[in-house]
Amino acid sequence: MSQVINTIPVAGHIKGGVHYALGQEEEGEEAMKAASRSTGVVLGGIGGFVAGGPPGAVAGGIAGGVVADGIITGSDIVAKGKDGAKPYGYIAVGHEIANAAQGNEKITIEEGFDMALLPVGDGVGGYSGGRLIGKPLGLKPGTVAKITGKEVSVNAVDDVVLKPKSGVVPKQIPPNQLSVLEQQLLDNKANQLNPNHIKSGPGRPAGYKGIASKADLDNHANQLNPNNLAYEQSRIGNIEPINA
Repeated sequence: MSQVINTIPVAGHIKGGVHYALGQEEEGEEAMKAASRSTGVVLGGIGGFVAGGPPGAVAGGIAGGVVADGIITGSDIVAKGKDGAKPYGYIAVGHEIANAAQGNEKITIEEGFDMALLPVGDGVGGYSGGRLIGKPLGLKPGTVAKITGKEVSVNAVDDVVLKPKSGVVPKQIPPNQLSVLEQQLLDNKANQLNPNHIKSGPGRPAGYKGIASKADLDNHANQLNPNNLAYEQSRIGNIEPINA
């Protein structure tokens, strides 16, 4: 039970402080390190949850554990010197694997099992932290929207409007979320729908402005046909287009 409390952020820190106050230096240090490491895992999970949803929370939890282990080990070296400090977490695992590879020591089945479970526990902790803490704080998981046939990452705090089967269209997407090609495609689509735009494509007028009679529609079709004489004449300002 004592070990479990050590791994709970804040609670473990309080427990460590009590140990220090009672003169129990070793127990206090153990509680402080475990609680600090768990805090790193949870913070990494929250950041990963915001950036990439549940998978990001798992990856963030593992990354947070690695960073926390580095900080804890580095702080120990500063406080006790290189000879007195003990590697922690992933740093300790790395030392053990290196020693085993050099033949200096053997890794038991139990130790190997603990090593394998370390990233698993961090992933679960990061996921739990992202879900249980990120959501109450109003943080939403990252969303993927489909635009022009491609998947584009959308900022987690942006609102997204889902459309059935026709794809997912973001309501608001920051410019930095779109590639240059995607932005050009969206701009061109807007121009094609704008009747005041000069042209929506090479050699094409922005919109039909005739009277919709059969003769007028036929002439309009001829003006859009590059193989018809009316096509060239409709694009020369000084020559009146003919009714072909």
